[in-house]
Amino acid sequence: MLERYTKEASTMKQQIEMRESPNRGNIEPKQSYSISLINNIDIYIRDAPVRINIKLISSMFPEKIEFGGKTAQ
Repeated sequence: MLERYTKEASTMKQQIEMRESPNRGNIEPKQSYSISLINNIDIYIRDAPVRINIKLISSMFPEKIEFGGKTAQ
């Protein structure tokens, strides 16, 4: 029961902080998601379908990359 209330209090504190600084609230969910992607990029590249791998790898390099004679967009 105490654990539940502790989690609720933490959630409420986060909501208050986001409301006090609205610009920061818009960035934090995206930032958390981005950090998660970066931390697990090896898993995404290993397990993703080829078309997703092409998009992921292409996003890392500004120049066009060729796969089997075809240019990735």
